[in-house]
Amino acid sequence: MNINFHPSSLLEGEVVIALTEEDYMASVTERIRTYRAKTEVKGFRKGQVPGSIIQKMYGHEILFRATLDLAIQHLNSYLQEHPLNLLQDPIMVDNTLHT
Repeated sequence: MNINFHPSSLLEGEVVIALTEEDYMASVTERIRTYRAKTEVKGFRKGQVPGSIIQKMYGHEILFRATLDLAIQHLNSYLQEHPLNLLQDPIMVDNTLHT
């Protein structure tokens, strides 16, 4: 994981958070287990749906939520270490997730 701050003007800047697969895969795996325990799919008992089916059904959502939560967590840590005055909540302007 890598965090960089790039000021573009006196009032604006960009915080770039680069995550590697090792950073978020543990969270993704845990979330798949959680979804697996709660999901009901016809033909399978509750909690017995294979992880591969959960991955196919919800994989993009799980990946997005896991990486977003991790990015927010690291952004909050960065903001505690490097105090910046925020005028509004941060927004994601470029999503380069590839699955």
